[in-house]
Amino acid sequence: MRERIPLDFIHIGLHRTGSTFLQKKIFSDVGDVKILQFNDQKTLRNEFDDLILIPPPFFDEGPVFQRIHAGFVENEYRGLSAEGLSGMNQGYFSGSQLAFICERLGTLFEPKKILIVVRSHRSYLISNYIADIRHGSTLEFLSWITRREENRELGFCKFAPLVKLYMDAFGSSRVKVIPFETMVTDDAIEQFLKDFGYSSKVSERLWSTPENRSHSNVVGLNILLNKFMKTKLNSGSTVGLYDDLSVYNFSRNHLIPFVSRLLMSIGSKANAQFHCDSALLDMFVKDTQELSDITQIDFTELGYPFK
Repeated sequence: MRERIPLDFIHIGLHRTGSTFLQKKIFSDVGDVKILQFNDQKTLRNEFDDLILIPPPFFDEGPVFQRIHAGFVENEYRGLSAEGLSGMNQGYFSGSQLAFICERLGTLFEPKKILIVVRSHRSYLISNYIADIRHGSTLEFLSWITRREENRELGFCKFAPLVKLYMDAFGSSRVKVIPFETMVTDDAIEQFLKDFGYSSKVSERLWSTPENRSHSNVVGLNILLNKFMKTKLNSGSTVGLYDDLSVYNFSRNHLIPFVSRLLMSIGSKANAQFHCDSALLDMFVKDTQELSDITQIDFTELGYPFK
């Protein structure tokens, strides 16, 4: 068995918690340090798709681990950041991937820190819904919630089990949890990078510029368009850049953002309204309490369900 690869950190990038922003604007600009992330890099993409998606009975770890090990050594990567490490949640997700992903990361790497960014359950649900619309869903919000409940998929909104999993695997002192709501305002990410001696040249303006806008003011238009075109979801695409979906790509990357900006420029502030009833949010009260206990972070003022 080869030795584990030493890393400064692994970022378990939960969807809709600023992962794209961190990867494209922060982790890609930390001096000479190389952080492997898959927003604009194809190195080892296939290998990590295998690591994330193939369940244990069918996973041949030998050749996959060998290529990952060789790639990290050759490129001298000091960190890893990927949304897929928290599982694939667009359109389907029950958390079934989390345990074997964690185990495989522990077999391959020896990180100094595990970084996990969490988010208020209400805004996390809404943001994931809008992301599903961008990927091709045609469901209204309440129907989307109902479908997720029927499929036992709302577990992706519970953060404490994920944090506990990595604390058990790597040690509590190695797991760094940062709330999305204070990630920038409290300089938490900057301090996290400084602890490794990284020199970030990121401007103050960049910290306040979102990378992956939700375009919540055009959700209705997005749903309508999805009904008449081939999308990521209805074509069965789950990973990759889906180059064969030219109309969808144009709508997602150009038309929807343009209409959203146009509405904002003429003074329209009408965003879609999403109602999360108290019964739904009550599902996550225990998660907030457990998360607060294991991280020693006070979530009461950050919009997390709490009693």
